[in-house]
Amino acid sequence: MNRNMKKSLLIIYILFFVQMFSFGQSNYTLLGEVDKNNKVSLLWYVDNYDQNLQGVVFKKKVNNESDWSVLNTDPLLQFNASSKSLDNISNNRAVIREVETVRNQMINSNDPNNALNEVDQASLINYLTESPSNVNLLLTMFMYDYAVAMIYGFGYEDYEIKKNQEVEYGLFTVVNGQESPQAVATFKANTSDELDLTVPPKSEKIKRQGRKMSLTLAYEGEALDEKLTFVGFDIWRKVNGKNRTKLTPKTIWLNKEDKIRTLYYTDEGINQDNDYTYEIVPVSIFKNTGKPTELEWSKNKDLSLIKPIITNDQNNATDFVEEGVELKWELPEVINDQLRGFVIQRKIDDQDFETISDTLSNTEREYKDNNIKAIDYKVTYRLVVKPIDSYELWSNDLKLYYSPSLILSEEEKNLTLEPAIENNEVVVKMKWNPSKELEGKAKGYVIYCDRSGGILARERSIGFVERSDYIYKVEGVAGKTYTFAVKYADENELVYDYTDTVKVILPTPELPKVNIWPFSVNGTSINLEWEYPQDIEDIREFTLYVNGEEYSKIPKEDRNITLENLEQGTYKFTIKASTIYNVESDLSKVRTLKVL
Repeated sequence: MNRNMKKSLLIIYILFFVQMFSFGQSNYTLLGEVDKNNKVSLLWYVDNYDQNLQGVVFKKKVNNESDWSVLNTDPLLQFNASSKSLDNISNNRAVIREVETVRNQMINSNDPNNALNEVDQASLINYLTESPSNVNLLLTMFMYDYAVAMIYGFGYEDYEIKKNQEVEYGLFTVVNGQESPQAVATFKANTSDELDLTVPPKSEKIKRQGRKMSLTLAYEGEALDEKLTFVGFDIWRKVNGKNRTKLTPKTIWLNKEDKIRTLYYTDEGINQDNDYTYEIVPVSIFKNTGKPTELEWSKNKDLSLIKPIITNDQNNATDFVEEGVELKWELPEVINDQLRGFVIQRKIDDQDFETISDTLSNTEREYKDNNIKAIDYKVTYRLVVKPIDSYELWSNDLKLYYSPSLILSEEEKNLTLEPAIENNEVVVKMKWNPSKELEGKAKGYVIYCDRSGGILARERSIGFVERSDYIYKVEGVAGKTYTFAVKYADENELVYDYTDTVKVILPTPELPKVNIWPFSVNGTSINLEWEYPQDIEDIREFTLYVNGEEYSKIPKEDRNITLENLEQGTYKFTIKASTIYNVESDLSKVRTLKVL
């Protein structure tokens, strides 16, 4: 009997809507809880266990009836064995089967934290009569798992109830072969009572650190203690609003001695590209649940993933002394509640940054600097984001010069990209229409590329391009989407937009082979599965060959196919992958399967 028999003291505090009776030298307690209009769950225990106790019987009265009706004709016996009948733990067959399954799994478990030893009634009585603390330890085990209480003969669930019934349950003992003439403990309830386990947290916080998500919730201890059957919390998670999954194999208990009780939980292995919703669900000793507290995380609200960008949309020919400098920035409104506000900093030439604004409201997204004294210098701005409970965030450095830009005609710049594989290397052949207006007035063209779906970055290693074409060599990357743009630099090396941005999928020079695994034969059907990298973006399709002949084109997203109604015989299967650039993988290893 080793499951959760932890050598720690537990204050048993869940005495609610119960009556305690003295029976000889023992005080019996009957706990109960209503799952509205569905069931009533019962649990009994005694402070001093009677060594002559042979079993217990549950009875009930409905709407003040005078006579008791028996719930379990055969007394509940207090021991655990795989051969013990559990037909008397409930009047719901599904519950009985479920508890039988739990018992078999626990008896056969090799996990010491989840194992349940078989113990006969005499041995259990000897253990429980050694010390009252042993009864408390047994009850602790029941509080971890109500199914264990039912297995040991300490619990019963009544499903034969109707709406708005006033029900009284009685516990009767069997001692030396005689059933007690009166109930040794009772529990009264209305079958339509609402179960209230809801306790709002005093504070709550969700924070991502790398691939870990930390949840912290603080509760008033007195508020939790008022929920007399409350034992702890389960935590559930949804990813992108789907696939609700329980994360906690055991209900989380909080330290009852603390006035403020704090729940800490860390979810490991998260992907910051997903949105997460966590439900912190209060749980009773009977495994009924209350209304959850939800904590949500989204990359759109995670300050550590947000890069503030400050911009100026005025023409460089603007007289900043006369008209001021108009600054703008974009940040999601959903993060406003995490911010104290913003400040604007400015530096002149290569001096240090100085704060030039008061703390701006967390809803502001614009600021105008009307304090420029001269126009013969370089001025740099940055935005400082001030979160409520984390470090400051700095934006990009926005450098402005008083240097009127060239005014170009609205002719088509027409950037075209042609991906290719040359000498087993991936290249992108870039072409654009040149501007005669730039001849002799510009340093040249500048190549910008976005390699990761973020922002365009200048390819500084390329330098200034004087022609209107360029062969861009890609090193170590294939099958990805790149975005390009061409800009131009004036004589002061200030860069201006020229072409639009254009996306291209890079070709993959060599594809890995498909590995068909696993596979199965079911009657006249054959199912084939395979794994293949999901990040090769130029994949067009898979081709399945049966006995050396092309059988089917398979969409690039699929990783399995089922062939049905096959005739008896031997079938040889191979698969190859191909790209939009007509690159093909080698045929996979042949899988030979027979349909009998």
